[in-house]
Amino acid sequence: MAMSDFDFTKALLEKFFSSKILQRKFDDIFEYKITDWEKWWQIELALYMARNDEIADNWGIEEPFYTDLRKQKRKNTIRVDLCFRRKGFNSKKFICLELKQNKDYKVCIRNMIKDAEKVFSAHKRSHNGAEVRELFVVGIYPSRSKKEVHDFIESEIDRSKIEIKNRWTKFIPGCNFSISMF
Repeated sequence: MAMSDFDFTKALLEKFFSSKILQRKFDDIFEYKITDWEKWWQIELALYMARNDEIADNWGIEEPFYTDLRKQKRKNTIRVDLCFRRKGFNSKKFICLELKQNKDYKVCIRNMIKDAEKVFSAHKRSHNGAEVRELFVVGIYPSRSKKEVHDFIESEIDRSKIEIKNRWTKFIPGCNFSISMF
Protein backbone atom coordinates (compact mmCIF):
# COMPACT_ATOMS: atom_id res chain seq x y z
CA MET A 1 0.00 0.00 0.00
CA ALA A 2 1.27 3.47 -0.90
CA MET A 3 2.33 5.89 1.81
CA SER A 4 -0.22 8.67 2.50
CA ASP A 5 0.52 12.08 0.99
CA PHE A 6 1.01 13.50 4.49
CA ASP A 7 3.55 10.81 5.44
CA PHE A 8 5.26 11.10 2.05
CA THR A 9 5.60 14.89 2.40
CA LYS A 10 6.75 14.57 6.00
CA ALA A 11 9.45 12.04 4.98
CA LEU A 12 10.49 14.32 2.12
CA LEU A 13 10.86 17.27 4.50
CA GLU A 14 12.73 15.19 7.10
CA LYS A 15 15.25 14.14 4.46
CA PHE A 16 15.53 17.72 3.16
CA PHE A 17 16.23 19.06 6.67
CA SER A 18 18.75 16.30 7.43
CA SER A 19 21.29 18.04 5.17
CA LYS A 20 24.26 19.26 7.21
CA ILE A 21 24.84 22.12 4.75
CA LEU A 22 21.26 23.30 5.19
CA GLN A 23 21.52 22.97 8.98
CA ARG A 24 24.62 25.20 8.93
CA LYS A 25 22.72 27.78 6.86
CA PHE A 26 19.87 27.73 9.39
CA ASP A 27 22.42 28.17 12.19
CA ASP A 28 23.78 31.23 10.37
CA ILE A 29 20.24 32.60 9.84
CA PHE A 30 19.62 32.19 13.58
CA GLU A 31 23.01 33.56 14.69
CA TYR A 32 22.91 36.64 12.45
CA LYS A 33 19.18 37.23 13.09
CA ILE A 34 18.36 37.19 9.38
CA THR A 35 14.67 37.69 8.59
CA ASP A 36 12.54 37.35 5.46
CA TRP A 37 14.26 34.21 4.17
CA GLU A 38 11.05 32.43 3.08
CA LYS A 39 11.76 32.82 -0.66
CA TRP A 40 15.27 31.37 -0.19
CA TRP A 41 13.76 28.36 1.60
CA GLN A 42 11.16 27.94 -1.16
CA ILE A 43 13.90 27.87 -3.81
CA GLU A 44 16.09 25.44 -1.82
CA LEU A 45 13.12 23.08 -1.37
CA ALA A 46 12.16 23.37 -5.05
CA LEU A 47 15.72 22.50 -6.11
CA TYR A 48 15.72 19.54 -3.72
CA MET A 49 12.47 18.29 -5.26
CA ALA A 50 13.82 18.78 -8.78
CA ARG A 51 16.57 16.26 -7.94
CA ASN A 52 14.30 13.82 -6.07
CA ASP A 53 13.55 10.54 -7.87
CA GLU A 54 10.10 10.26 -6.25
CA ILE A 55 8.88 13.62 -7.60
CA ALA A 56 7.60 13.97 -11.18
CA ASP A 57 9.19 16.59 -13.42
CA ASN A 58 6.13 18.84 -13.60
CA TRP A 59 6.47 20.54 -10.19
CA GLY A 60 6.14 24.30 -9.92
CA ILE A 61 6.48 27.32 -7.66
CA GLU A 62 3.99 30.18 -7.29
CA GLU A 63 1.17 28.18 -8.93
CA PRO A 64 -1.76 30.59 -9.58
CA PHE A 65 -5.31 29.70 -8.49
CA TYR A 66 -8.51 31.72 -8.79
CA THR A 67 -10.24 32.41 -5.51
CA ASP A 68 -13.90 31.78 -4.88
CA LEU A 69 -15.09 35.38 -4.59
CA ARG A 70 -18.02 34.28 -2.43
CA LYS A 71 -15.47 33.28 0.24
CA GLN A 72 -12.45 35.48 -0.52
CA LYS A 73 -13.37 39.02 -1.51
CA ARG A 74 -9.97 40.73 -1.36
CA LYS A 75 -8.22 39.12 -4.33
CA ASN A 76 -9.38 37.03 -7.27
CA THR A 77 -6.08 35.09 -7.49
CA ILE A 78 -3.68 33.50 -5.04
CA ARG A 79 -0.34 31.79 -5.64
CA VAL A 80 0.59 28.57 -3.89
CA ASP A 81 4.28 28.42 -2.97
CA LEU A 82 5.12 24.94 -4.23
CA CYS A 83 3.13 22.23 -6.04
CA PHE A 84 4.53 18.82 -6.90
CA ARG A 85 3.35 15.44 -8.09
CA ARG A 86 4.43 12.07 -6.84
CA LYS A 87 5.70 9.79 -9.60
CA GLY A 88 3.22 7.09 -10.51
CA PHE A 89 0.21 9.12 -9.33
CA ASN A 90 -2.45 11.01 -11.31
CA SER A 91 -0.66 13.46 -13.61
CA LYS A 92 -3.18 16.27 -12.97
CA LYS A 93 -3.29 16.09 -9.15
CA PHE A 94 -0.66 17.86 -7.08
CA ILE A 95 0.42 18.11 -3.48
CA CYS A 96 0.58 21.81 -2.67
CA LEU A 97 2.70 23.43 0.03
CA GLU A 98 2.33 26.86 1.52
CA LEU A 99 5.57 27.81 3.29
CA LYS A 100 5.96 30.18 6.22
CA GLN A 101 8.79 31.36 8.45
CA ASN A 102 8.89 33.75 11.33
CA LYS A 103 11.06 34.52 14.36
CA ASP A 104 7.94 34.08 16.54
CA TYR A 105 6.33 30.64 16.47
CA LYS A 106 2.89 32.06 17.30
CA VAL A 107 2.99 34.49 14.37
CA CYS A 108 4.26 31.70 12.10
CA ILE A 109 1.44 29.32 13.08
CA ARG A 110 -1.25 32.01 12.79
CA ASN A 111 0.06 32.86 9.32
CA MET A 112 0.06 29.17 8.39
CA ILE A 113 -3.62 28.92 9.32
CA LYS A 114 -4.47 32.13 7.43
CA ASP A 115 -2.73 30.74 4.34
CA ALA A 116 -4.57 27.43 4.66
CA GLU A 117 -7.89 29.30 4.87
CA LYS A 118 -6.97 31.32 1.74
CA VAL A 119 -6.01 28.26 -0.28
CA PHE A 120 -9.11 26.36 0.85
CA SER A 121 -11.16 29.32 -0.43
CA ALA A 122 -9.64 28.95 -3.91
CA HIS A 123 -10.79 26.85 -6.81
CA LYS A 124 -9.31 23.36 -6.75
CA ARG A 125 -7.77 23.75 -10.21
CA SER A 126 -5.00 26.25 -11.02
CA HIS A 127 -4.84 28.55 -14.04
CA ASN A 128 -2.51 25.95 -15.58
CA GLY A 129 -4.86 23.00 -14.96
CA ALA A 130 -3.12 21.58 -11.87
CA GLU A 131 -5.62 20.12 -9.42
CA VAL A 132 -5.05 20.18 -5.65
CA ARG A 133 -4.69 16.62 -4.39
CA GLU A 134 -3.60 17.72 -0.90
CA LEU A 135 -2.61 21.01 0.69
CA PHE A 136 -0.19 21.26 3.57
CA VAL A 137 1.17 24.36 5.27
CA VAL A 138 4.72 24.15 6.55
CA GLY A 139 6.28 26.62 8.95
CA ILE A 140 9.76 27.13 10.38
CA TYR A 141 10.47 29.14 13.53
CA PRO A 142 13.03 29.23 16.38
CA SER A 143 12.55 26.14 18.53
CA ARG A 144 10.23 26.05 21.53
CA SER A 145 9.03 23.05 23.52
CA LYS A 146 6.97 20.65 21.41
CA LYS A 147 4.16 20.71 23.98
CA GLU A 148 3.97 24.51 23.94
CA VAL A 149 3.85 24.54 20.12
CA HIS A 150 1.39 21.64 19.93
CA ASP A 151 -0.98 23.27 22.43
CA PHE A 152 -0.84 26.55 20.54
CA ILE A 153 -1.50 24.83 17.19
CA GLU A 154 -4.52 23.03 18.67
CA SER A 155 -6.00 26.23 20.12
CA GLU A 156 -5.52 28.12 16.82
CA ILE A 157 -6.97 25.28 14.73
CA ASP A 158 -10.01 25.18 17.04
CA ARG A 159 -10.56 28.90 16.34
CA SER A 160 -10.09 28.55 12.58
CA LYS A 161 -12.62 27.82 9.86
CA ILE A 162 -10.78 24.77 8.56
CA GLU A 163 -10.58 21.12 9.46
CA ILE A 164 -7.07 19.76 9.83
CA LYS A 165 -6.54 16.01 10.12
CA ASN A 166 -2.79 15.61 10.48
CA ARG A 167 -0.22 17.58 12.47
CA TRP A 168 3.53 17.20 12.78
CA THR A 169 6.18 19.17 14.67
CA LYS A 170 9.89 18.37 14.82
CA PHE A 171 13.11 19.97 15.96
CA ILE A 172 15.34 20.41 12.91
CA PRO A 173 18.55 18.57 13.77
CA GLY A 174 21.75 20.57 14.10
CA CYS A 175 20.16 24.01 14.42
CA ASN A 176 17.87 26.16 16.59
CA PHE A 177 14.75 25.85 14.42
CA SER A 178 11.68 23.66 14.43
CA ILE A 179 9.22 22.76 11.71
CA SER A 180 5.48 22.23 11.87
CA MET A 181 3.22 20.89 9.14
CA PHE A 182 -0.52 20.44 9.00
